[in-house]
Amino acid sequence: MSKGDIERIQEDFAAAAKRTTQAGFDALELHGAHGYLISQFLSPAMNRRQDEYGGSLENRARFALEVVEKVKAAVGDSCLIYIRLGVADGIADGLTLEEGRQVAKWLVRSGVKMLHVSGGVGGAPAVDPAVSGNWSPTLRLAAQIKTVVDVPVIGVGGIIHPEQAEAALDAGLADLIAVGKAMLADPLWASKALGHIQAPINVCRACPRCGHFKHPFVCPAHPRA
Repeated sequence: MSKGDIERIQEDFAAAAKRTTQAGFDALELHGAHGYLISQFLSPAMNRRQDEYGGSLENRARFALEVVEKVKAAVGDSCLIYIRLGVADGIADGLTLEEGRQVAKWLVRSGVKMLHVSGGVGGAPAVDPAVSGNWSPTLRLAAQIKTVVDVPVIGVGGIIHPEQAEAALDAGLADLIAVGKAMLADPLWASKALGHIQAPINVCRACPRCGHFKHPFVCPAHPRA
């Protein structure tokens, strides 16, 4: 990417954010995890640039911080801005958790109001089961970030039952819990968890290759979903 490409794509982020507010949304989440573009810039394993966008952590974080700045300028106070941040890579020579913690602090300082913590390139680093206990490596990352920032932290990963979400909050792993595949298995998961709908939750079966990678989505365990 040339510097012109970088500026153009940053402006695209800002334009998309503005459309979000015009459509009536109250919050928007920038995607900086899972090997998407912001995550690639942060990762030393992926980012081999020799200019001000590569090399040191400050340089690798520049793209993300500039995106936040331009998005804030585009939407003002009309929308809460937060980011899904891959705070550590699951590949060799990738972004370390120590680096991810620093990036998280920079993003908060730049005006990000929440952090949705996840893995970076290659997902979350593997964690010894004896250390992770009943929690996924991704959810454990949220606990690591929660100790260094003063904004709400969203944790995600492996939450299927409402009781698991409550237990994670009680354990102080995060301030909020995100639910992904469980809501694909049952789009009414939240309403049922809140008791607004009195019916059993169709539980995600953790298929070896989740059906949400297919289009249209078809889960062999719950074809009606």
